[in-house]
Amino acid sequence: MPAVDWLLPVLKGVGTKWISIKVADGVWKYNQVDGSNKKLKEFLRAVSDAGIEVGGWHWVYPESPGKQGDLAVVLCRELGLKHYLLDVEYNWKKSGLGRSANKLLDKLHDGMEAVDVGFCSYRFPNYHRAVPYREFLDHENMELIVPQLYWLLAHNPAKQIRRSLAEYRKISDKPFIPIGCTFPWGNWEPSVEELKEFVKEAVSSELKAYGFYSLDKIVEGKRYDWLDAIAGSVQTEPGNKIRIKVDRLNIRNSPKIADATDIGNLHKGAVMNVLEKLDPNWYRVEGYVWVRGTERLNG
Repeated sequence: MPAVDWLLPVLKGVGTKWISIKVADGVWKYNQVDGSNKKLKEFLRAVSDAGIEVGGWHWVYPESPGKQGDLAVVLCRELGLKHYLLDVEYNWKKSGLGRSANKLLDKLHDGMEAVDVGFCSYRFPNYHRAVPYREFLDHENMELIVPQLYWLLAHNPAKQIRRSLAEYRKISDKPFIPIGCTFPWGNWEPSVEELKEFVKEAVSSELKAYGFYSLDKIVEGKRYDWLDAIAGSVQTEPGNKIRIKVDRLNIRNSPKIADATDIGNLHKGAVMNVLEKLDPNWYRVEGYVWVRGTERLNG
């Protein structure tokens, strides 16, 4: 997990409303440190205190469904989770697993009344018909459809959202929350324009919410262009620009980023859009970099 004092300004800077972190795999807890959830609890509490909803996701298996359900209840109580996503993958692509799905969901009741439970699985049910969709989605304890809408090796996220929604609507009318992709796949990666297209389609379709996987890849790859692209809830007033006044910016410290940031491609005279203003000296500009030594043009 990234240092929370570094991550929180990043999340808030792009208007993040919620995050989900993997908390379990089968009957085992996940993302523990030294066999304890202490660090994870501290991390999630800090995120929650900053006004960002915290949730968890759990890779579930058809084996031992009751034990996995019991673990989910324990984790929601222990970690203060507000939503819980069941990651249903290839393990469920067999006939006759409806009973396991029901047994798992039957457990998600006591202690989880205030937790939104989501079905996080394939984007196109028609491609994976063996998965017991109806048993999962018809259950009273299942409240959300959260498909993994990764348009890998393609370039049409909006079209894929519409198709996924249409296929799921033949099964259930529960709220639909697509999860887009912010990670590379071989030589392919999502473009900034594709990420913006995904957000635009989700917003114009008036969906309950949308999200992306994974924040880890954004942080590891320093893909702040992706982060800016998916910040659909952050709007900059028009005409809010600054001009760079020095020939080269080498920023070793900033008000929100602890790590050194070396910006070698911002030259004197460049005009940048302002995404956020901290005070009269510090501005966040395109690409999630903080700068000073600038001249305000307008706004």
